[in-house]
Amino acid sequence: MTERCNPLAVMVVDPGCFTPAYDAELCRALALRGERVTLVTAPHQNDPSHRFPPEFPVLELFFTWHRFQRLGRWRKFVKGVAYPWYCRRLVRLVARAKPDVLHYQWMRVPPVDLYVMRQIRRRSPITSIVVTMHNVHPLTAVAGPAYLERVLDLANGVVVHGRESKGQLLRKFPALNPSKVAVIPHGPLHMQTAREDAGGQHPDRDRAGPKRVGLVFGEIKSYKGLDVLAEAVSLLTEPEKQQLRLVIAGKLEQPSCRADLERLSSLGIDVDMKIGYVPSADVPKYFRIADFVLLPYKAISQSGVLLTALSQGRLVIASALGDMTELIAATKGGWSVPPANVPALAAALRAALARTSDELHLLGAQARENLLRQFSWDAVASSTSAHYRTCKRFERHTHGMRANKTRWRATEKRTAASARRSPHL
Repeated sequence: MTERCNPLAVMVVDPGCFTPAYDAELCRALALRGERVTLVTAPHQNDPSHRFPPEFPVLELFFTWHRFQRLGRWRKFVKGVAYPWYCRRLVRLVARAKPDVLHYQWMRVPPVDLYVMRQIRRRSPITSIVVTMHNVHPLTAVAGPAYLERVLDLANGVVVHGRESKGQLLRKFPALNPSKVAVIPHGPLHMQTAREDAGGQHPDRDRAGPKRVGLVFGEIKSYKGLDVLAEAVSLLTEPEKQQLRLVIAGKLEQPSCRADLERLSSLGIDVDMKIGYVPSADVPKYFRIADFVLLPYKAISQSGVLLTALSQGRLVIASALGDMTELIAATKGGWSVPPANVPALAAALRAALARTSDELHLLGAQARENLLRQFSWDAVASSTSAHYRTCKRFERHTHGMRANKTRWRATEKRTAASARRSPHL
């Protein structure tokens, strides 16, 4: 009750609009709990018609130049070059608004982000900085451990989505204070079922007939493990292949994966490819026609596709990576297999094909109920709000320690200067 009477001013920052569905659900849940939330982000990368819920204000501060979308293969490079300039706008915004909490969802260029955080510390000392580590391994591999360690050390709080991620993070950065790392689960995604009837292309369930439909959804990248899936499908018998239909929907981000798509098409199974960005309004349609969802990833901590599948009542066959194993076990949401293990993935496919579509959907509906009961956005927002307040208390304590340390260093400098002027002392 106290939390609701004393709302915090929170800025949630997703500079590239990388996870708009997650941002929308988190900000909406925080706003419904009474926090004064503002989402600071960029225009949607692929869908200019995308709109966030009305429960909170949205400020499109990053990458607002209208020609970014026309740059093609140069877009990422130009955005990287322009990123520091847009970060200056964020510093000025925070210095002017002085929010209680600045909550980073993603960091595009950690050396720049580290500099920005230091500037925010200097210009708005009352603002606590919280960083969410959505994927521990990709971030530490791409960002460079040195800069990331400094970012996490400077932050007042860190959020991960499971106990496994927290353990990995602390093993990677043993100097990181465990008390400021909070485990807050990832909530369900794409829950607005009313949007399912919106227009747009989507596959036809009737085409599948008696076949089981396996869905591969999301951006097509090498770490998604399509090559592993192709090898697993090749181990199926001909009768098993005739029972399977694959729907592959998503934007081809890495052209090298085209060979994996061609390999899947040549294995004698029914493959329906919808290559290209899938608008948010069309996302539920793909999960609605699926019997199960395939996530044969090689490296990841948590997956929005996994949360979407369970939210839509679909079982998954997923690699036992990061926090995904814990979530699948808690919801009884499908099969976890060792990553890049072709025989294990083939065995899970056989187990799914051995069930009827009705059986798979019934088990998926039960997994959805388990997900909504254990990992609701209200619970996520409650834990996030509590972590914000813990960070504020920690900030007041450490701010006093930093002030004392600064005064002590100033005294040391004065003493040393006096000693130099008076050698006889």
